[in-house]
Amino acid sequence: MKPLNLDNKPCSPISSNCVIWQGPDIPCIKLCTGDTVSDVVFKLATELCTVLDILNVTNYDLSCFNLVACGPNDFQALIQFLIEQICALQNTTTPTTTSSTKSDTLITVAPCFVVSGVTVMTVSQYAQAIGEKVCSLVNQIAVMQNQITNLDIRVTALESVPAPTFTLPSFEVNCTLENGVIVGGNTYQIDQILEALVNDSVYGYCALLSSTGLPSELLSAVASQCVSNTDDSLANPGLSMSTAYAGTWVNTPVTVADAITNLWISVCDVRDYVATVALSVDDTATVNLTNTGGVITANLTDTGWVDLNGFAYYSGVTKPQCRRIGNQIHFRGTVFVPLENPSSPGNVVTLSSTSAYNSVGGCTTWSGAGGCTIDANGAIQFNNGGSVIPASVTSANLDSSYSLGWIIATRGIDVDATYGTSLSSAMNVSITNTKGLTVALVHDIEITATRGSGVQGNSPLRFITSNVRLGEYLPNYIAAATDIHNAPSNANFPLVSNTFNLTWPFSCDAGNENQVGGFQFKLDGLIGYLEPCNTETGFSTVCP
Repeated sequence: MKPLNLDNKPCSPISSNCVIWQGPDIPCIKLCTGDTVSDVVFKLATELCTVLDILNVTNYDLSCFNLVACGPNDFQALIQFLIEQICALQNTTTPTTTSSTKSDTLITVAPCFVVSGVTVMTVSQYAQAIGEKVCSLVNQIAVMQNQITNLDIRVTALESVPAPTFTLPSFEVNCTLENGVIVGGNTYQIDQILEALVNDSVYGYCALLSSTGLPSELLSAVASQCVSNTDDSLANPGLSMSTAYAGTWVNTPVTVADAITNLWISVCDVRDYVATVALSVDDTATVNLTNTGGVITANLTDTGWVDLNGFAYYSGVTKPQCRRIGNQIHFRGTVFVPLENPSSPGNVVTLSSTSAYNSVGGCTTWSGAGGCTIDANGAIQFNNGGSVIPASVTSANLDSSYSLGWIIATRGIDVDATYGTSLSSAMNVSITNTKGLTVALVHDIEITATRGSGVQGNSPLRFITSNVRLGEYLPNYIAAATDIHNAPSNANFPLVSNTFNLTWPFSCDAGNENQVGGFQFKLDGLIGYLEPCNTETGFSTVCP
């Protein structure tokens, strides 16, 4: 509602929505004390429009009067006309009854004139009722006009009142907010303070919410406490947390403050306990632990290279070696099968250099203490079948046997004072789970596990396994006339044997375990693994 005096100075405009009706309730137009003036004026205007509509003569049908002249032109003339008609009929009917006469017929009345369910009246009765209703309306209109006049006076008075002014409260802030916009120790209006408390990127509620989480998340964090009041104290054995820290421990934490209290108590309890604990370390099979001043270091077990057992016939020559790294045993070096001295049977030729066996005219495998043993199956066992791995490397067994597979061992031969050659032998070198170094020859694969004897000499490995006889000539496998892979004629595979005009200085069947003395092979690449459940002294390993 736009005030009539909006632009009238010096009046101060005020909205009628801000002015309250403080007069009595008027039930007939549903006006109540406390309604705004806008509502009051609207309801009065609505009721007035209704009354004016009722007073509009054109809304009434007077065709039943068969008027010749013009009918009444306003409501007062209509009432006068009806009164005259009633007076004309007064002598022909009784107003208090609803019976009709020939000149005063019964008609159906409007709903507002129905009394006790009677919906018909005579014309004269109806006219009288209408007259009474009109008089009542006229009286009501007069009252309403007075009320409207009164309201208009009130509204005019209210519109003349200056608009109210409001002052926001202020108070002193003790801390700095809004990135320095609000400085502690100064006074600010409450709307500025509220803005800072909510939106400040450092101190505001939104910043606090993003850093601490939602209330539900904080409660979830409180509920995740894993140390309860009944758990034992580490620093106070035999006492529960609630007993050991009675008065400070919160038995049933429900807030973050409760949880932090219990958390710090738990941390202090652990700290006090650790201060009294003397740390000790226990090595495992693969890791060496060291405690120095409370600092624990872990080093992978590494023994370095250690000479193998069973090679006492080595003198001045590096023995084959092994090295433990973690739970692995690595091997390296050259193994010489001990050679029996032809001029002193039963004795070994000392290996004083890597070429010491080249000029010895024999190939008998020496068996003796501190050397080799040939078992019943024809395998050569170093260290007389015992462990070749020193106890300083490991006292435990391997989890299985490991092999280099079939390799070629060689034996250097000084044929005469000028020329030399070599013999070869196919050997299967392996380390057993009991740490024994074993060599099997071609002879072994020519005997199956299900038969006691075999067909000796039939293995194709014999092609690379030397079998020479004393005094016979050395063959030449690459001579122009040699044909061992093809033949000039059917069943004719010539092998040139006198090209060098040199003969073997001794006989040797390198497929026989007793005739491989002086042969050498490499251990490089052979690796074994310790048992998973290692029970060595000084080590502790958890078995899977």
